Amino acid sequence: GFAKFENKATVNFLSQAGKINSSSKNEIKTIILDNFEFKKSGLQVNCIKIDTEGYEIEVLEGSEKIINEYSPDLLIELNERSANKCFSFLKKFDYNYFLIDEQNIKVTTINAFDKKMLKNEGVNYIATKKNISEINNILN
Repeated sequence: GFAKFENKATVNFLSQAGKINSSSKNEIKTIILDNFEFKKSGLQVNCIKIDTEGYEIEVLEGSEKIINEYSPDLLIELNERSANKCFSFLKKFDYNYFLIDEQNIKVTTINAFDKKMLKNEGVNYIATKKNISEINNILN
């Protein structure tokens, strides 16, 4: 479908300048990831990065078949609007959850979601079938 999109950037580059905004005059085309046919192309989905300023659950829901089939690692920036919904949605896929502590350069296992883990601007998490040892091996 389509969504109203606000872009505050004066130059075209990746930034926090853009967001979905129903009162915007700009319209963008939206796509559902599950509509892509990866098998025909011979491609495999190993990882999905999601940073959609509060619309992460919509991306996950539009990727359900991909998640079910490929079990990709998910790098997700979550905020208060999306965190509980995303954790609830991913429970059925038996993922492990890790908080990415960017200040201390470490990854911590999350056994239960706590609202204290969030900041207004969002926090990065990993949802994966891998365990903490495998994650640390990748990072080191």
